[in-house]
Amino acid sequence: NPTMSDHLTFLLLGLGSGAVIAALAIGLVVTYQASGVVNFAHAALGTFCAFAFYEFRTSGELVLPVIGIPSRIDIGGVPTVTTAFIACLSLAAAMGTFLALVVYRPLRQASELARIVASLGVLAYLIGVIGLRFGAGATALRIDSVLPGGLQTIGSIRVPTDRYLLALIVVGVGAVLWAVSRYTMFGIRTRAVAENERGAVLLGIRADRIAVANWILASVLAAAAMILAAPITRLDAGSTSLLVVPAIAAALIGGFRSIPLAVAAGLGLGMAQSELQNLRTQWDWLPDVGLQDGLPLLVIIVVLVMSSNPLPARGSLGSANLPTAREIPHAEWVAVAATLAALVVMWVGGSGWRLALIVSAVATIGALSVVVVTGFTGQINLAVTALAGIGAFTLVKFDAFIFPIGLVAGVLAASCVGVAIALPALRVRGLTLGMATLAGALAVQSLVFGWDWFTGGLAGSTIDPASIAGIDLRIDAVGDNFPRRAFGLLVLTVSGLCVVFVAR
Repeated sequence: NPTMSDHLTFLLLGLGSGAVIAALAIGLVVTYQASGVVNFAHAALGTFCAFAFYEFRTSGELVLPVIGIPSRIDIGGVPTVTTAFIACLSLAAAMGTFLALVVYRPLRQASELARIVASLGVLAYLIGVIGLRFGAGATALRIDSVLPGGLQTIGSIRVPTDRYLLALIVVGVGAVLWAVSRYTMFGIRTRAVAENERGAVLLGIRADRIAVANWILASVLAAAAMILAAPITRLDAGSTSLLVVPAIAAALIGGFRSIPLAVAAGLGLGMAQSELQNLRTQWDWLPDVGLQDGLPLLVIIVVLVMSSNPLPARGSLGSANLPTAREIPHAEWVAVAATLAALVVMWVGGSGWRLALIVSAVATIGALSVVVVTGFTGQINLAVTALAGIGAFTLVKFDAFIFPIGLVAGVLAASCVGVAIALPALRVRGLTLGMATLAGALAVQSLVFGWDWFTGGLAGSTIDPASIAGIDLRIDAVGDNFPRRAFGLLVLTVSGLCVVFVAR
């Protein structure tokens, strides 16, 4: 039976991940105050710098993130911890400067949607470049803790020292930045830019310099946190980059304004997630899924329900242009003509052409979701592929029924989950809705796709071939018969009908 000391131990163990969440939340608050951008790539930037640090310590080569220039700089030996730390923090500062000046400054008067898309593009780029630069070799990195080791014993509670130290460092940094924002000229100017950028510029404040300085500060903080916490949280291009989701939840609790509240919320989230992992092992009735990853979604939903405007308003130099939803003349007839042409190519084309058309048609159906939500209403849904996955796995569960009952059931299941994610966000738009759906996507990945009964676990799921009126609708075939024309014709027909439906 679990004792009180067991619960306290796991709560204190969560100080490590909580400190990382808190540090990332500080960076999100700082960059939002300075430039009005919620940087979805914030954790990914820190992740790249952490990979670069431990690669530098292992091989003596400093890895750079820019495609098209030499990927590594060899210094001819293994650097000291201090040298590697300074080099990678300098790299983070350079990356932050680039993002502030090259990526986001030109988008100052663009729509909120455009800034979200740019941030997601940076996130995808950094995750991809981590794979290109480190690849399978990342598993060979020597990730030794920079912080002192050992255990701290308080009664029957024994917790590694680095958890306490990391939490103290983040709390100290948060306290210093809070004091800077309140009592220094730099902090006052940053607040002035956040409240009324036009007025600040008229008073002679260089808003661009303020933004660059804050982006550098946030980037360095993210890199330092990821480097120090790597032995605790484990480095992975995808999952570590998605630590931005609980950081967004912590920043929302602080209203993207209060650093102390963001730090406290980040530490609390990390501790609560650690305790949830403990409870999952202690209580048999809890499902064996990643409940801790659903906690940020719950926090975001509560904040959205309690506040219809969770993000503070910012003054800007100009009014942002809202995205337009243009009506395409004769769109349905264009869709019909394109579908008929594709059907002809599917019937007479070779294997490569058929496969290309099938992949394109499937991608078209998924893209229509973005067309409806983003193109027609100017909003953004970051859970599109998570909903698609729910539909696919539901189809598998209805495999025993006659086709296309499973297909319809999958669509209905994905629609219900989408509505469940969207209901708490009905009063919000734009950036806030994007944050809510990103948290929803992460929750679906952990809570639903981590459910072995639903997905088949590591073995995956299989489905019996479908058929209509005796026509075999499998995709697999031998040689040039792959993919089967019947399957391709089905996919193209469904895709064409979806396009016409959306156009109408």
